[in-house]
Amino acid sequence: MLSVVEESGSNLLNMVREVLDRESKKTEPETLDYSTVQVSELLERVISMNKAKSVVKEISLSYKVQPNKLQAVIDENKVEIAVNNLVANALKFTPSKGKIRVKASLNDDHLLFEVKDTGIGIPKKNAVRSV
Repeated sequence: MLSVVEESGSNLLNMVREVLDRESKKTEPETLDYSTVQVSELLERVISMNKAKSVVKEISLSYKVQPNKLQAVIDENKVEIAVNNLVANALKFTPSKGKIRVKASLNDDHLLFEVKDTGIGIPKKNAVRSV
């Protein structure tokens, strides 16, 4: 459990640094740091960062990657922050004993992340957005 807390703290610190860095460079165009990433490892970290809160709320939190060994060329830090925000929001609005499922897959040549939960939901007209 201590390693989860340490890893979560480290990830939170990285996110804070990212926000501060972004704020200090508001006048400069944002650059992306692309690398080849094992998508399942990224989702494992996101799940790990949110596991403690899911346990407290008795929420089942899981993920699936299709295909299993999916790799993508992405800005790992920015994508991890985005997926983590989606999962954190799902945790916030999912009632006790609920479920949250995170799925990563390929849609044509695009990496697609889906977060499904048993929370109160978003109106259908606002539910699907492309980034």
